[in-house]
Amino acid sequence: VVDSDEMFEPPPGCNGQIRPLLRYMLAEGQTAMLVHMLDMFSDQSAEITCRWSYVEALDRMSLYSLNALERIDYHDPDFILAYFVKDNPTAAPQNFWRGGMRYEVFGETPLLTKHGIFRNADGVAPPGHVHAVSNVCVSDVSACYRHYKFSGDYITRERNHVAAGTWQHGEDVLRLARYDQPGAFAIRTASQLSFRGTEVLLDEGFIQTSDRFREFVERQA
Repeated sequence: VVDSDEMFEPPPGCNGQIRPLLRYMLAEGQTAMLVHMLDMFSDQSAEITCRWSYVEALDRMSLYSLNALERIDYHDPDFILAYFVKDNPTAAPQNFWRGGMRYEVFGETPLLTKHGIFRNADGVAPPGHVHAVSNVCVSDVSACYRHYKFSGDYITRERNHVAAGTWQHGEDVLRLARYDQPGAFAIRTASQLSFRGTEVLLDEGFIQTSDRFREFVERQA
């Protein structure tokens, strides 16, 4: 499940291909995998970045931040998705992420994790929530989307969303409050990291794999 502003990054060991991951999940009887959104941005002014094509944005928006991330245990009974995932076994402890760069810059708390891959197998319930699937076995591996929400003329786009009442979660309103402050708006965080691949994200703890997965993909290479 991938939106048009998300670029899927298979976990380390897959050589950028999804097939080794799917083979592993099938062999292990895993019917879903968590994928975490990594908000990508440029620290240049929105007056500049709004003129970039999407292809240019993919190349130039190379920054991310892992500050202000909130880690939520997968089976936290008080979490908003608890009803949908309470009966899902996990092959290893897993978690959701929320907040991140958008909390640091705008004060919003977006949910950054969803069941990005799931098998439409017998017994798997249709998604009851955009971020959740029920009656699945969740993989011990997670991956990421490079998320380009802030590509294009995002300020005008979000003003239009608010005017049209497109969303009801209030996050756009929080962002507009920042855009309306004096001066040209640019996304800046306390610690801006340059994207250097999924191995680095694994080392940073944003995604995870397992010894079993690594051994499997090495045998498949």
